[in-house]
Order: sequence, then structure tokens, then C-alpha cells
Amino acid sequence: MYRSALTSNDSSRCRAGRSVPPRPPVGAPARPSGDTLPRLPGDTLPRLPGDTLPRLSGDTSPRLSGDAPPSRPDDAFPCHPGGARPPGEAAPPPPAGLPLPRRAALRLGARAALGGALTTRAALGATLAATPLAACTGAAGLHFGPWLVNAADPPPPPDEAELIPVATQADPLAPLHAQLAAVERGRTPRELRLLVFGDSHTAGPYFVARLRELLQGRFGALGPGRLPPGRAPRYYRPALVEVGQEGEWTPASALRATTPGPFGIAGYRLSGEQAGNRLTLRSTEPEGFTRLSIELMQRPGNGSFKVTLDGQGLPPVKTDNAAPRPVELSRLLPAAFREVTLELTGDGPVELLGWGVERQGRGVIVEGHGIIGATIDMLSNIDQPILRADLARRPPALIVLAYGTNEATDPSLTEEGYAAQLTARIRVLRAMAPRAVLMLVGAPDGARRAGAGAGSLGRGCDGWAPLPTLAAVQAAQRRVAAAERLAYWDWSTVTGGGTCALHALTRGEARLVADDHVHMTADGYRASAEQLFAHLLRNYPPQPTRRI
Repeated sequence: MYRSALTSNDSSRCRAGRSVPPRPPVGAPARPSGDTLPRLPGDTLPRLPGDTLPRLSGDTSPRLSGDAPPSRPDDAFPCHPGGARPPGEAAPPPPAGLPLPRRAALRLGARAALGGALTTRAALGATLAATPLAACTGAAGLHFGPWLVNAADPPPPPDEAELIPVATQADPLAPLHAQLAAVERGRTPRELRLLVFGDSHTAGPYFVARLRELLQGRFGALGPGRLPPGRAPRYYRPALVEVGQEGEWTPASALRATTPGPFGIAGYRLSGEQAGNRLTLRSTEPEGFTRLSIELMQRPGNGSFKVTLDGQGLPPVKTDNAAPRPVELSRLLPAAFREVTLELTGDGPVELLGWGVERQGRGVIVEGHGIIGATIDMLSNIDQPILRADLARRPPALIVLAYGTNEATDPSLTEEGYAAQLTARIRVLRAMAPRAVLMLVGAPDGARRAGAGAGSLGRGCDGWAPLPTLAAVQAAQRRVAAAERLAYWDWSTVTGGGTCALHALTRGEARLVADDHVHMTADGYRASAEQLFAHLLRNYPPQPTRRI
């Protein structure tokens, strides 16, 4: 886990002009003289002058434990430009930890100095140990919490241990149902994150958007989650946000193994260098967002960019570093915002791997990570350490794999070979996300004009024949889903199965299939999402389990 390089002295500079009201929770212990910060229940450690954050056991230095010295004279993510560590200052050894009783770790929460975010003490302790960065005051007087570097979501409470998937479950979706029930009945404060990886069927603006709409309408809406950077994807029209891009940017995707990385979970990278290049992300939801994340690459000689939230400027973010490394910055915001803008300062190249907006609370986040033209191999083109870290930081409850159409155009593909390829990829994902339910989506029907020598394949369907190896792809998907005990949904049921049924849906007023006989219309993708939603909740809610 990467650590920041900011001292408590830097934090004190950021506090200038800010007043923190003394709002100690009921039962809080006595404060040291001059200590006016909100305390966490059970926090009895003394504060040091200028320390704005709850301290960790064993930390007796003017800095926060775990804060490593920077590799260059100034800090990577300063609260104010030019904030530098005093010469000769060394980092203390890391703390032993932040032990808490089980009940306290689950129940106790307080307003901490992370932008006023409500969090459990266990989560706060882990965050402080990993990434103690400075907080800043915006132009409107709002206190913005610190950038958290590679900060992970808190692990599930022990009470939710029973929700972890078990390979012997009779219904592969049972663990997902248990977690959805916990959200719906208010038994957990955590969000559930669902990831959809796939090809152009999932990259478009209809399928994932409709599935998200249905799930969030039932279980609570928390925004879109992580997104590709800027307008890196072609034909990009995301739901819940509007994206603007100005200036000269260079996009790249993980579609081809020959394209140099790195790539994060979104599978895209956007690079720019000229001063004034801008990216804008505006939420179209009335609730806006309360959490912002930016995934980027640090390298020697890389440049900086400014961040603006609803017109309030924050200090520049520096992406220069002595060694290349991927970094995810996340920020808990003191209020709901509607728009974020990134603007390059022109002091070097900037590489963005993704960004995202969401709200904290109880509900569902559905992220779509489809790439036009992708096959299951695309997941291997994403840098595996970055993907592993992304899945560990935001553990998904469900991973949907919706590939197969592009594989079905390969005349050399065999059922045996594709089954082996699928199995290997699924086992890698299962190791990276052991708590996630994995769902394999059977490829939808697709067809192309039958050429000479097609024989009976195109007869009766106006000359349309199935994609060359579609049957082998679909058979391999069913076989692997059964062998690996995966959840499975057959997309071809939407079109009735078979080329002639597919062709019929390209005609008439209620057209579900596009003229190319491969993609669907907007209505077709929405209908598909509705059928998948019904399949996901087929045996929901789960029946109570008797404890013996």
C-alpha cells in the first residue's frame, strides 16, 4: 500500500482560518488542554500540538505513524503548493495497530477530520495508518477532507461472515441474495458493488444503465461508481453523469494485448500534457456525489493537475514520483457536489486510468466496464496487480462476465479451447475477489449474411446465418458455469433462440434487434436488462436460516 508524505506541520498550515467546533460525543474522555477536535468514543490517547487527526497507539512524534519520507523535496499531494517536509525529519516506525472490541469496531462512529465523514473507528484507524494526508479549506469555507491514497473500503463486519460465498452453495446467487437482504432490511451500513465486464453489448448506454436503474430503485441509489477517464471510449454516453473533454488528449484501451499499459479496472487510459486541458464530470442526479476518486499513474517527470468542485479550487495534485506506480486518490467530501473538473497545469504529462463519483450510505453501485470489440482475453490485458488492488479496495458483491459475441466470429475457435480459456480466467478472478459471486452470461444470438456455400444455414432467414462458432461458444459457457459452480444467465432467451427468431426481431414496430443482427436496439438492451434483473432476484428474498 502506498503512503503519503505529509507532516502534521503541513496539516496545521491547512487549518489556518478554519474553525472546528468542539462537538465531542457523549461520554468522551477528558481532553488535553487546547484540544477542540471531535474525538472518537474510546479514544483516550493524548493529542500533540497541531495534530488534526485521531492518533494511533504508540505514536509519540509530531507526525502520524506510517508516514514515509518523500522521495523528493516537496510532498506529492500537498495541501498548499510548496508545502515541504522540514529538512532532516525522519519517519517513526509504524504502529502496532488500533485494536478495538468487536462491538466498538462495529457500532462506534464519530465525525472525524476526514471532511466530516461518518465512518466506523475501525475504518478510520485503517485509513489513518495507511494514508494520513492533509485537509484543506475551500473558498466557500467548507473543510475538504484529505486525499486518501489507495484507501480500502472497510472489511465486512464479523456479523456478515455468513455472507461470504461458499463453493458448495446449492444456489450460486444465495450469497448475493443475503447481502441484498441485509441492505434492504437496514442490517448493514455498507454499499454493495456490482461489476459488469463485457463487450459492446455492455459498453453501450442502455443495458448497464437499465440494470443499475432497477437495482438502485429497489435497494438504494448511490451513483455510478468508477468510470473510464474523460471520453476515452468511443461512442461514450454514460448514464447519471455528463462528461466533457477539452484540449488534446490521447486515449488508449486494453482491447489489444499489444497496446502498452498500464490499464486499471476501467480498461482505459487518457494522457495529456498541455496546460488548460480539461475534463469535466457532472452528476445529473439531484443528490450529486459525496465521494470522488481519481486513478492515475505516477512517473518521474509527470506533471500536475488542478481539481475544482462546483467552482471551488483545490491545490494541484502532483503525479511526479521517483518510481512508476499506480495510485488511486479518493476524497470524502463535506457536502454533496454536482461537478468536478480536472485541469492540467502544463508542467508535464498526466496519465489518468479512471475516475468516479458516488455517495456514501446504504445501497447499490453498478459499474459497467465494457469495451467495444472485447473478448474474455481483455481481462488479461488489464495490469493484473492494478486489477487485484482495485478489486481488493472495493470488494464487489457480484462480478458479471458478458463476453462471447466477438469470440464467435473466430472460425478457429473450439469448444474445448474456449472452455479452458474461460476456466483459467474465472479462477484468477475468484482468487482476486474471493467474496464475490461470479456470473457468466451466455452469449446472445448473432448472425451475419450467409456467403457462398453456406448451404442450409441461411435458408428461411433471408440469407442470414449464425456467427461461425457461436454454438461452440455458448456450449463452452454453459459447461464452465456448471463445472465452476457459477451463476449463469442465457442471453439468447431474450431473442427466442435461433437465427430465424433473431431475424424476425429486426422487423416490425417492436424491434429488439438492430439491422446488423448482432447488436440490439435500445429497447432490446433494456428488455435484456429487465430479464437479467428478474433472474438475479428469482429466489429473492432468501428464506431465514435456522441455527442449530
